[in-house]
Amino acid sequence: MKKKLSRVPLALVLAFSLLLSAAAFSSCETEPETGPVAERTTFVMDTFLSVALYRLPESGEAAEEDALFSEGFALVKDLEDRLSRTKEGSEIYAFNEAESSYVLSEETASLIARALAMSEATGGAYDITTAPLTELWNVAGGGPVPDDDALAEALSHVSYRKLTLSGTTLYKSDPAVRIDLGSVAKGYALGKLCDFYAARGVTALVNFGGNVGLVGEKAEDTPWRVSLRSPFSSNESAGSFTLSCAPAGAVSGTASEKENTGHNAAAGGKTVSFYVAVSGDYERYFEADGQRYHHILSPFDGRPARGIRSAAVTASDAADADMLSTALFVMGPEAAAAWADTLASEYGATYVLIPDDGVLKTGGLSPETFSPA
Repeated sequence: MKKKLSRVPLALVLAFSLLLSAAAFSSCETEPETGPVAERTTFVMDTFLSVALYRLPESGEAAEEDALFSEGFALVKDLEDRLSRTKEGSEIYAFNEAESSYVLSEETASLIARALAMSEATGGAYDITTAPLTELWNVAGGGPVPDDDALAEALSHVSYRKLTLSGTTLYKSDPAVRIDLGSVAKGYALGKLCDFYAARGVTALVNFGGNVGLVGEKAEDTPWRVSLRSPFSSNESAGSFTLSCAPAGAVSGTASEKENTGHNAAAGGKTVSFYVAVSGDYERYFEADGQRYHHILSPFDGRPARGIRSAAVTASDAADADMLSTALFVMGPEAAAAWADTLASEYGATYVLIPDDGVLKTGGLSPETFSPA
């Protein structure tokens, strides 16, 4: 059996090729200055987090700039410490080790409530109880492909219906149930980080393992442009999004008030921040006997989901975008496309699907907001 492990560094090959040049992000009009004023990258939640700041608070002091990075990164690191499946001491690790229940913090309980609601809404296509499958397949470690008996055993412990949340206490009906928030934690953390910047009047572009957060106007009346990577070639684009946000300081209130009360409310018909999340089969996978086995596992049959190579979702909520991109990928092209109206009405979301045949399917996007390559 031949194996090939591929875990391409996300700093080099991202689900989104963010075109950071002036031409890439600007509209047709030429701008005198379009590049970021400061950029930094860190490694957290098992991936790269890159932040580019385009507009800083008026004081613009070096110490304040440093704090924008250090405090923002610390916020994400704190979430990792609480939401990681593998870190001892995290809430998720503690629940997974518990026999029947665990008392969560209010924030973590709220996030899991959202995940369970998404599971119900998607008919189980989104499911956070796939940890037994993740551990069995060991995609990050190169496999191997599990046998049918081992797969059936792991799958018997997978179902969001085995979880019950009462207040902040999460119960499991099966002691072997284990949860993994990898399909929502990065999106949730991205949203919190963008909240942090928007509440301080900072314009920023954040790339978190391929999920992208846009905060504020890059320049006056200038939209952001984000290129969607082709799943068939890391050097090619499948198309580009053109997205607009309201200025980062458009919502009134103190930084603390805006962070805690949802500053992303519509301002002049636009939201202060906007998100694009991508689920794809081309970054974390291994190969065995000529077959690719990727990390997005179906809770229905326990195997890597098939039919879609890339699912991109745009939304004004980062956690929703993250969960929805996973759900659509698992659904497959036909079922996902049939979900377009629900995406728009319930989540204000749009999508781009790239099936195995490479023919793009879009939902809710106008020619002005997405242009195929």
